Amino acid sequence: VPRLLCVGSLIKRKRIDTAIEALARVPKRVTLTIVGEGPEKKTLVSEVAALGLTERVEFVGEVPPSQIANTLSQHDALVLCSCSEGRPNVVLEAMASARVVIATDLPGIVDSIEHNRTGLLFPVGDVETLSANIEKLMKNPCLSAELGNSARTQILNQGLTWESCAERYYQVYEATIKGARCEG
Repeated sequence: VPRLLCVGSLIKRKRIDTAIEALARVPKRVTLTIVGEGPEKKTLVSEVAALGLTERVEFVGEVPPSQIANTLSQHDALVLCSCSEGRPNVVLEAMASARVVIATDLPGIVDSIEHNRTGLLFPVGDVETLSANIEKLMKNPCLSAELGNSARTQILNQGLTWESCAERYYQVYEATIKGARCEG
């Protein structure tokens, strides 16, 4: 059963309703897990019920950041429908976990995801293209693995792991401390 995941605050800007509407257009075996809390939860729960998706959508509430990788590993794809984002950490985490990302084609996201190479993109609010992307993955199960593996390779090549980030911070601190000693 293809399992989709949305992670984020349940606020209008995150456009979780787009994922719910797209789910209604794809075969019934696809499910959606929504991680997060916020003022839009009641509206989203009502929409899920109105579309007859109660059996296919699970609201799990907040998940500690330390558990996001584990949550990603239990799903086939991360869906991000935001109408405004910077460079979302959850996208990078999904890519690092070799999970395919289906996301809106916003500037901070297209800097990380290349359509049909390291993930799938769609215009903000475009339910039809999002559902087509989901069906594309369903029709070609190998595509999820290919895109996920390409995304992970890109993360590694760009040095965007926690280890390499920590190493860069260490180098900056070390240089700063040496510089302070020379000035004193």
